[in-house]
Amino acid sequence: MDTRVSRVAGAMLMGLVLLAGGGGLAKAATLPDFESEVLPVLKSRCFACHGPLRQRGNLRLDSRPAMLIGGGRGAAIVPGDAESSLLVAAIRREDELEMPPPRALEEAERALLEAWIDAGAEWPLADEEEVGGVGVAAREVPPVAHDIAGPGEPLSFNRDVRPILSDHCYECHGPDAAVRQVGLRLDQGESALGVLSSGRRALVPGSLDESQLFQRIAAVDPLDRMPPPHADSTLSDREIETLGRFILQGAEFEDHWAYRPPRRPDPSPVADPDWVRGDLDRFVLARLESEGLAPAPEAARRTLARRLSLDLTGLPPTPGEVEAFLADTSPDAYERLVDRLLASERYGEHMARFWLDAARYADTNGYHRDLERSMWRWRDWVIDAFNRNQPFDEFTVDQLAGDLLADPSPEQLLATGFHRNHMINNEGGAIPEEYRVQYVFDRTDTTATVWMGLTAGCAKCHDHKFDPISQREYYQLAAFFNTVDEAGLDGNQGNAEPKIQAPDPGQRALLREIREELAPLDALLDDANGEAVTTQAAWQQEWDRRLGERWRPLVPVSLESTAGARMTVLDDGSIEVSGENPVTDVYVIEAETDLDHVGALRLEALRDRSDPSLGIGRAEDGSFVLTEVEVEVTPLDGGPSGALNLAAGYADYATPSMGLELAVDSDPETGWGAGYMTRPTARTAVFRAARARTPEVAEAAPGPAFGVRLRIVLRQESTYQYKTMRRFRLSVSDAPEVAFQVLEPKQLPPPYGGLVTAYRDVEYLVGLPEDQRTGEQATTIRHRFRRGYWSPWLVHETRYAALSERLREIEAAVPTTMVMREMDDPRPTFVLRRGEYDQQLDEVDAAVPAVLPPIPEDLPKNRLGLARWLVSGDHPLTARVTANRIWRKFFARGLVATAGDFGAQGAWPSHPELLDWLATELVRQEWDLKALQKMVVLSSTYRQSSRVSAELIELDPENRLLARASRFRLDAEVIRDGALAVSGLLVERLGGPSVKPYQPPGLWREIGYESSASVFEQDHGEALYRRSLYTFWKRTVPPPNMLVFDAPNRETCVVERSRSNTPLQALVLMNDPQFVEAARVLAEDLLAENAAAAPADAGDASLIDGLFRRVLARPATAVEQEAMFDLVADLRPRYERDPAAAEALLNVGEWPVDESLPGAELAAWSVAASAVLNLDEAVTRR
Repeated sequence: MDTRVSRVAGAMLMGLVLLAGGGGLAKAATLPDFESEVLPVLKSRCFACHGPLRQRGNLRLDSRPAMLIGGGRGAAIVPGDAESSLLVAAIRREDELEMPPPRALEEAERALLEAWIDAGAEWPLADEEEVGGVGVAAREVPPVAHDIAGPGEPLSFNRDVRPILSDHCYECHGPDAAVRQVGLRLDQGESALGVLSSGRRALVPGSLDESQLFQRIAAVDPLDRMPPPHADSTLSDREIETLGRFILQGAEFEDHWAYRPPRRPDPSPVADPDWVRGDLDRFVLARLESEGLAPAPEAARRTLARRLSLDLTGLPPTPGEVEAFLADTSPDAYERLVDRLLASERYGEHMARFWLDAARYADTNGYHRDLERSMWRWRDWVIDAFNRNQPFDEFTVDQLAGDLLADPSPEQLLATGFHRNHMINNEGGAIPEEYRVQYVFDRTDTTATVWMGLTAGCAKCHDHKFDPISQREYYQLAAFFNTVDEAGLDGNQGNAEPKIQAPDPGQRALLREIREELAPLDALLDDANGEAVTTQAAWQQEWDRRLGERWRPLVPVSLESTAGARMTVLDDGSIEVSGENPVTDVYVIEAETDLDHVGALRLEALRDRSDPSLGIGRAEDGSFVLTEVEVEVTPLDGGPSGALNLAAGYADYATPSMGLELAVDSDPETGWGAGYMTRPTARTAVFRAARARTPEVAEAAPGPAFGVRLRIVLRQESTYQYKTMRRFRLSVSDAPEVAFQVLEPKQLPPPYGGLVTAYRDVEYLVGLPEDQRTGEQATTIRHRFRRGYWSPWLVHETRYAALSERLREIEAAVPTTMVMREMDDPRPTFVLRRGEYDQQLDEVDAAVPAVLPPIPEDLPKNRLGLARWLVSGDHPLTARVTANRIWRKFFARGLVATAGDFGAQGAWPSHPELLDWLATELVRQEWDLKALQKMVVLSSTYRQSSRVSAELIELDPENRLLARASRFRLDAEVIRDGALAVSGLLVERLGGPSVKPYQPPGLWREIGYESSASVFEQDHGEALYRRSLYTFWKRTVPPPNMLVFDAPNRETCVVERSRSNTPLQALVLMNDPQFVEAARVLAEDLLAENAAAAPADAGDASLIDGLFRRVLARPATAVEQEAMFDLVADLRPRYERDPAAAEALLNVGEWPVDESLPGAELAAWSVAASAVLNLDEAVTRR
């Protein structure tokens, strides 16, 4: 037998010796006996992981030669020297490698092994026989504890055998080659039936004695048995028998059922064809008859009306709707009810709720600050898509790759928000690339789960342990999503790029109307009118002349760089700075002007004349930061000097958070920033005098103008080092209004009232040489001229200005939404060691796992190709997974119980043929989800009663056989919406921004990160009563009254919610303001109806009957009537004696109390209504 051990294992053991310190335990007093003392310790504590069938780290300890071979750093043992033996260092647990896990050896056991090694580590067995799992005496087969009588009933590998192997064996003998033991792979027949390195076989068809797998799983000795004791995975007797029968039946392996394309099966014949309404029923009935069962009777029509309404719209029916259905005796009454519910806008809202879980939709970004985002327009798109019954294949393509379609519509771009719903981080100090990679992982995992039912994320760190998805294939799949043009840290200011404006339908209509009216006027502004062009040219020349007269360039008389840089005056009056760039610098410029006072100072930061590509700043990134500007004015006539107080006028550009005002705020820590290599354009800043002249100068007696001397200090002392200017020019004006200079006349702010000026942004553009203007800048100048100075236009200006202002107002109110957008230069994708963003291994191209059909050659290898591949007719998973989720909606669990896992760890379908038939039917009906759901709810299978006998509960507690209708607790949103609906509070308005109804005060602050995002501001009015679909969803603190009912936090994709029943849920129903208020308003409505009814129809009995019909869609039984009579009779006098208690109850919530009703009476019936809303039946779909 091959006894080599890997270099990796040896290196691990040697590392323990190198890092360990100190001596071992005291040596055993006498030489230990190997067979009776040492070997039992090795067998019981070491061989399970380091024996013949399992070698953790490829290390074997079941023979002396194996121990002596060791790894790349030496032997596991050094005979005669325990202190130098790697094995001793490991069992002393002196370093991070603690052996054996999880429990250390007893002190006596360690002493025995150390003494044995010190004595020479003799192995006194014949021929140095390997003993791991075999025993001291040589034997080919360990004794087994199971005797399989015979092959028995035929088994299916996929149905009966694979689940056992996946649960108990694949972790060490599955797809993951890195941890596969002894080269045995039990998920593939070729390996499982092949010859092992020992010369034996794990499986020999027909022979249990020759099949090592059976000998190990059925071994009497725990040390021989597989799975080993430490694996915490024990096969049951039934599982062992199943594997034994599988071997006796020939050990025939099958490809995993989910990876084979579905084939449309023919329904089986049934004994009771009268029960069958369609092929769907034939599959179900055939299975029931094979089990000796019969289906349940059809449910009562009231029950069916409520069931259909809840299943298709998420809302209960009104009493009127139920009575109308009962009164309709036509043969197609049931089908017409189904059609009406499917056509309701409520249907789209209800369907969207399931999709939002899968899409991890929320109104916040998640992570530490969990700031707000705006994705509700995408949510509304989903609702609309379901309501207009968009085929699921188009629904898929639009969301995964709408941006890659030819000429995509705004709605198709909006749809791609599906894969921007993931969490986004903006935490200071976080590493952008690390989180960007997490976003790619999220999209990959979500796509695999939603469309393929695969747990692909298990392969991001290593090959999948259960499914045939390698780590390399995972990153090939991730490559489809690695080219989105996004940042790793974003979302600090709401939505993160890429994003688009997404007007709602009303805004879109208004925008279209205004733009249509503006279009001919815009054309007039932009037409090639020769007369206008000529007139504009003359106007610009005059403007340039006037501007030139207002500004006086300064000619320096002295220059100084306090850091020693060279400063040179060039022929255009600009100052060039050269030499070594210091960490910080201060430029001091002195100049004289014939102006008698200074009203404004202009600073132009210019490009290098010899190399215009350089930034205007001397820093490596081409930027600069001007921390402070100081000006001292000295009259040339000998008057006193004074500081000129400056205020910011304008700058044509500023680095974010570095505005011009920070250069005149007397704070050395702040400043005006501009530049960057990516923006080498010259920049201009204008500072105005806070007053026309300093107090000293202003108080001087009027006299002849002699001019002034200026000392200008430009401080560049930012904590961002080397941020100094490269070349600049200074100009002054005696008119502070030039700091507001524009082309359109308007009044200036005080103290310059009455002075005429024009837009300052256009002043800058007009002053630019034509060859430096962009097309957009040229358009701005043309529009300003024509709108203000071109006579043919002036008759249109008033209307144009009004329309333009209205357009701006609407556009400012239009929400944005995040979308997908490809990079111009796609980034490469690499396999990442252990999924770490900075541990790149091999580069990979976009591809799909080899176990699935390849993407056709005629499809692009991008997200669009992936989307079309997913919904191609040949894909084995998408139609199955989608049909299964639809089935789960109506029966509480899918035909495959694990809706998110169709792999080896997933459940075997309860009705495989029905699943394939539904999948092929979905494709045959061109992915029509409404048609599929209509077919399901029209079936006899769906219409069954949910009543169940004790015998059937024992036989089929989970209703896998479908011998009855499923009964299950409603989801959180349906429970809340139902309470609002039956009380009449529900506001049914489609779409719109998310709302914030009641929740416990201070909850966000208590749980969330302390910031502005931790303040919950409750909405009021109608917003309190919208459907739960529209409730604001904060990831770190989801709506608590829905979280209690198992709503997810939406941090990751969820395709199947759990369903619990806990006391907390009853507490919510009894005490949450939303439910208390709903009960009170429901009571008010019933009392008002009762007061308006005829005397014969009024009274408590009528109230009770109306309450049950509203909430449960049926009248109260006699027993229920009596119980409710007693409850109300007990409550009335209690509240009459305690009006304060009645008032406190009635004042819960913001809906106005009907003051015309007696307080005690209303309080009593409010509690009665709450009691019915709390019934199990009220929160259960039957």
